[in-house]
Amino acid sequence: MGYNENDVLLMNITDALPVFQIEEMKKQTKKQETGGVQRYLSETELKNKSGHVIPVEVSSVPLIKAGKTIGVFIIARDIMERKKAEEERKLLEEQLFQAQKMESIGRFAGGIAHDFSNILAVILGYADLLKIKFDDITTSEGQAVDRILKNAKRSKELISQLLGFARRGKYNPVPLAINSLIKDTIEVSENIFEKKIEVKYELNNTSK
Repeated sequence: MGYNENDVLLMNITDALPVFQIEEMKKQTKKQETGGVQRYLSETELKNKSGHVIPVEVSSVPLIKAGKTIGVFIIARDIMERKKAEEERKLLEEQLFQAQKMESIGRFAGGIAHDFSNILAVILGYADLLKIKFDDITTSEGQAVDRILKNAKRSKELISQLLGFARRGKYNPVPLAINSLIKDTIEVSENIFEKKIEVKYELNNTSK
């Protein structure tokens, strides 16, 4: 702890204790002096000569002579390395938990994506049939069919991304026309928002 022999001879135990530990130590020492506690073992903190607080394991027993307690023998062991190891283990456990959670989410997303893919296949099939009959996009029917096909294809891309996530990144990245994506997304979602919510967006003119 950095104290030399002369320092220790002039010190009281409370000089090496952080303020918040002093009262607790006095209580435990008093119990041992009166015979209330034969052995005391706990983790606490001590203050070294430079003022830094370090974690220690304290073991103390009363010193008895002729049946009378004449003092308390205290040993404090530095457990800084053990504390670091415990913190590292805790961090690894948290990382493992997060990895397991992400794996579960991936499996869940994969299952949902497969279900949606089956539903979407039916929608795309019927939309293609409707496109044959209503291929003129200047008509309301043609516009509706065109919108169904565009959004169904976009949904197919999203499902591919979900499957890629479920397979831990086994997908092929491709260039993205971000402006088109934003416009399509707003067209699909604008009716979901409440009327009092106004959506504004600005697109980079250099981006397609």
